[in-house]
Amino acid sequence: MCTLFFPSTLGCSAVKDGETMRRWISFFAYPVFFLLFVTVTVEIGSRLLLDEVDTPETVREMALARLLNSAVIGGVDAPLGMRLSPNVERTVHEGKLTYTVRTNSLGFRGREPAPRAAAEHRILFLGDSMVFGHGLGEEDTLPHRVERRLRTSVPGGVVYNGAISGMNTVQELAVALQLLPILAPDRVILGYFIGNDPLANTFSEVGDDGRVIFSDDDVGRLQTELDEHLRPLLPSVAFRSVALRYYVPRLRYLWSGREDVLDRSCELLSRIRDVCTQAGTRFSVVIIYPRDAVTGGLTSLLSGSRNVGRSLASRLQDQDMSVLDSGAFMDCDGADRRFYFPNDGHINAEGARALAVMITDQLILPGLNTAP
Repeated sequence: MCTLFFPSTLGCSAVKDGETMRRWISFFAYPVFFLLFVTVTVEIGSRLLLDEVDTPETVREMALARLLNSAVIGGVDAPLGMRLSPNVERTVHEGKLTYTVRTNSLGFRGREPAPRAAAEHRILFLGDSMVFGHGLGEEDTLPHRVERRLRTSVPGGVVYNGAISGMNTVQELAVALQLLPILAPDRVILGYFIGNDPLANTFSEVGDDGRVIFSDDDVGRLQTELDEHLRPLLPSVAFRSVALRYYVPRLRYLWSGREDVLDRSCELLSRIRDVCTQAGTRFSVVIIYPRDAVTGGLTSLLSGSRNVGRSLASRLQDQDMSVLDSGAFMDCDGADRRFYFPNDGHINAEGARALAVMITDQLILPGLNTAP
């Protein structure tokens, strides 16, 4: 009986094993088939509708500028790597934004340098378009808002705007070297923008003559690495259509959080602090975030820009540097609509006001009665 029963048991076992295998194949095959079907459908639709929108050449040409989120690539033959326009007043039209810019004799926005008055407390802001006030009239820019807030407690408060749209931290070091002897501020506040400063800092330097130098080799290496990441996406119209809008910005913040990139920014900020210390001036850093950091949901999660800011703030605090992480004023519902222009990544008038309150109340006023 045992001899007759054994083959029967073996046959049943083989049947069960075959059924189990088919179930596992079905379990994996259907999702794979569905994903393949959706991918092919989206690709066909993209080729019918978007074939002329983002060609491989277009993606390659625009990707680096999109990654850096800045026009500072290569620079121009000028000490700061960009040309200043002293003593001009012009109305700027960009998209739906219209605003007037007035520059002083040094080429910076705002008030004209003047001899220090008695009991004056002078502050110099450095930064890029977020501090410069892209899209804002002069009265709504961050430095002007800080001055108005400061004067409610310090009547002699005077604030200068030393920011220029598109600058990185290297260029802000060059501006500090230029303006500190002229303005002799009591405090320098640098607005570090997570949206474009980290990577742009890695391919520029201030020469011995104070001029900003851009390294073509470093830019080339960054371009090569970017090309390698984009190459698998370029054959697909569907992937090309989202590469510049979503994938490249994701790479921006992923690479901005690298150890070497953060180390470079910390090095530059330490050098600016040293320059300020030698001039008897306080130095502080305010970390400013892009709109995707406060949009919420999947956008903020995939962005990762808040992680970059937190990491940088922690490193600066370890170096005993005065730093204010502006993420706190963004932690509210609808922050992206309240504090940023629609269809634009810059802080609006309400955002500048909220940030000015934070800077004045948490950074400037508490330090007025303490030694630098």
